[in-house]
Amino acid sequence: MHMAGERNWLSTVIKWVKAWDGRFGLQLSPIADGWSTVSFTWSAWDEHAPQRQWRFPRALFPGAGWGHEPQQWATSDFYREAEWRQVWAGLVGWGKRVADRYAAFEKSRFVLREQYGRVSSGGDYAKSRILKAAWLAGAPVGGMPLPLVARRLLSPQRVIENLTGPSRRSVAARFFTGDLDIAAYSGNWDLTRHMLPRRACAHCFWRYQLPWVEDEWHLLLVCPLYDGLRHSLPFTAAQLCVVGHPMQGDGCVPRNLTALVGRILALERIDVVVDFMIRALKRRRESRRQSLSFQ
Repeated sequence: MHMAGERNWLSTVIKWVKAWDGRFGLQLSPIADGWSTVSFTWSAWDEHAPQRQWRFPRALFPGAGWGHEPQQWATSDFYREAEWRQVWAGLVGWGKRVADRYAAFEKSRFVLREQYGRVSSGGDYAKSRILKAAWLAGAPVGGMPLPLVARRLLSPQRVIENLTGPSRRSVAARFFTGDLDIAAYSGNWDLTRHMLPRRACAHCFWRYQLPWVEDEWHLLLVCPLYDGLRHSLPFTAAQLCVVGHPMQGDGCVPRNLTALVGRILALERIDVVVDFMIRALKRRRESRRQSLSFQ
């Protein structure tokens, strides 16, 4: 099957090997009734080739082992057919385990590539922008390589795991994945019959005629609707603002969002921030219901 170009466990093993070194290959020496030897070999010979460090279990490859000859498995090394069939079964098991590791490697590489693409190439209001801000602030995100920043923060996953209670973990997960159901991402889907600018905070527009974008910065640091809850937060908009005005009416710019997310991840515990978001989102729902009943 392998010689005919069809896929089997040997083909998968060789594909995994060639991903690391294209010179490494497989040679089969056929005889009339089957194979006399299976050789894992290289071309041309390199004394310092990485393959020299891959030592196959000696029980699977009786004989000379690594040296100035290809690694070989030969039926002629056995007196009885039952012996080499038993060793061949072990070799097949080894090949399947290598194939499983290769499949896991390919899956990890695919997920990493897709995650990196989503995080690094998202738009202004992509749901991955909080993860991107966390990554830029120095937190591990989905196995992505850390940027060159001085500090190293806990990953969002670790931060969520350190929280107590399912409601806290749920809100924190929704925050980091951009799924808080605020206007910056979902618009004002529950107020579709009322005229509102796209992504605008309904409270600020109805009360002050200000079309400010309702994003995480606005929710945590700006909106007057949550002033009574904001005393528990260990930071303010003025402290975190890097670019522009602290109000960030047109939406939080990436540098300010990175400062906000980095400060949250740098806290010893983020319970106070998560509790604020739980109470703020509840107040937001109540405010919208009251506004609809008055109109």
